[in-house]
Amino acid sequence: MYKGMMEIMERRIRSGQLAPGAKAPSESDLIAEFRVSSTTARRCLDELERLRLVRRVQGRRVCKACGTNVSAFGANPSTVARCERCGGELVTRSDDTEAVVRERLRVYWRDTRPMIEYYSHRPTFRVIDGAQEPEQVRQALVAAVMGVAKAAGLSVPPGARV
Repeated sequence: MYKGMMEIMERRIRSGQLAPGAKAPSESDLIAEFRVSSTTARRCLDELERLRLVRRVQGRRVCKACGTNVSAFGANPSTVARCERCGGELVTRSDDTEAVVRERLRVYWRDTRPMIEYYSHRPTFRVIDGAQEPEQVRQALVAAVMGVAKAAGLSVPPGARV
């Protein structure tokens, strides 16, 4: 299945439909568009990266002064030089280097992917796009938990924070 998706994505990249330097579709985007599993979408992105058609970019920064985490994805680099909270210098997080990301991917394929495959067939399984801003991820998680609780007939007190 991923090979057909790969051909489509490669055609989009080579034809210019996906412009050089543009943000490639996320794993969640591919899941939604092609109606595939996260494993298939991730395999496609891994292969596109291996072929050097897409590049995963480290985009998390941390403020040296106050420790605030900041996403630099999609931003003008000059706008992510200073912390909005305190004005401190933003630096690349120590856990966001290429070597660390590659090790995370290796561990993912070895340990996490089999768990996702196992749990993805359960009725309570949900996919959350973790590439969003933290507040959007939180909202998606709350909505998923609330949806599962409601489907199970559990009542959640109004205003409860998950």
